[in-house]
Amino acid sequence: MPNLSGRPADIRQQIHHAVQQRLAALLDQVKGSDAAAETRRAALRETWRWPQLLDEGMKYLGQVQLATHLVKAVHPDPPVRSATNLLVRPQEMPALQEVGSHVLGEDFDLDATGNGAVNKKVADLAAVLMETRFEGRSLLARLQANDADVVTALGMEAEQAALLADIDGPRCPTPASHRKLKQLYWLTGTDPLDDGQYHLLAPLYATSLAHRVFKRFRAERFGDAARQAQEARKARQFHDRPIRSWPGMAEQNLGGTKPQNISQLNSERRGSNLLLVSLPPQWRSRDVVPLLQTETLFHRFGWRPEVRRGVRELRRFLATQPPQIKDTRDTRDDLAEALTDQFLLFAAEMRELPPGWSDVPECRLPDCERAFLDRRPTRIPGDWPRELAGRYANWLNAQLGSTDALKMGDAEHAHWRRDLLEALADHKEELTHVD
Repeated sequence: MPNLSGRPADIRQQIHHAVQQRLAALLDQVKGSDAAAETRRAALRETWRWPQLLDEGMKYLGQVQLATHLVKAVHPDPPVRSATNLLVRPQEMPALQEVGSHVLGEDFDLDATGNGAVNKKVADLAAVLMETRFEGRSLLARLQANDADVVTALGMEAEQAALLADIDGPRCPTPASHRKLKQLYWLTGTDPLDDGQYHLLAPLYATSLAHRVFKRFRAERFGDAARQAQEARKARQFHDRPIRSWPGMAEQNLGGTKPQNISQLNSERRGSNLLLVSLPPQWRSRDVVPLLQTETLFHRFGWRPEVRRGVRELRRFLATQPPQIKDTRDTRDDLAEALTDQFLLFAAEMRELPPGWSDVPECRLPDCERAFLDRRPTRIPGDWPRELAGRYANWLNAQLGSTDALKMGDAEHAHWRRDLLEALADHKEELTHVD
């Protein structure tokens, strides 16, 4: 390329600076000093040279579409000239409360799709044009504004410059979908029988957002900081970085053995498309409502997930017929204590209700249960803890002895009864009925 001076020379210098910065960042990602690593570094140095990047990218502009939302991840067949891929900059999208591409802001990865063999060449050229800043604007923006000095710095004719300025333009001349793509007719009016009141939607793959999720996931799982935090946890040591996890995440492979046929970013991910878990929510009511139209609190208490789990663990342990030694007694008492804790927690939740809720005719609970659950009921029996403890022991014996393999008798009843009485005595002040 000819020698330049003045503003064109400054622009060209900025281009070379941007290329060297990108090359340095890519070289830093290559770990190791073996032959394979050195070969990879040599290939990067050969690729990231100017003006070779410009010459290679210019050859294939018409075959590749730059995009944030692409078609081939939905189905790989539609050609880039036959179906619409979208380039919508996230910072120009409406701000919504839901997570979407708009959250990426100005720092986002632009994808390239169309011809798997040359996607990277066009993507590399586009990266240089967008990352090279001159006088506060990107080189591409200045090229699209017909900046003559940029054309001179690139050493191009006006016709070539016009083609390069359209590097981020659409390759499909008119908006179009494809018969192999997903399509959805969306009713925009009020009459579902009127075909004219439908709008045809063609969902596209949000490739820039998917790539951000992938990079974030990789950093959280395999980054240096994450690894140090994991090692600290294994050593039972403090680390100021939290450990994050995504339970139930799935991975979908796009492109099979040739992920480059989908897009450049998909090739960089080796086809990995991470899917966050989308199971229906597990409904758990947190509203505390009065116990009405029921004969005992154990109908509701016994169905609490934590209680069912605790009963199941205690039953499983006792069914093994463990030896009568101290370890056995300690394990049994720990499991039984967890159930009494749940019983007291259940009462604490119920006592958040307005005092006197159990005085209504619809409440059929025994007086001892009303005294336990209501902060200020009428007709409080003086010996209600003993009666309540007996009812608790009856309930637990019935839960544990529900099979012929495990029988519960008077000795077990007395033990559970004593456990609850001791727990009630420990919480005597909390169970007083004075506001």
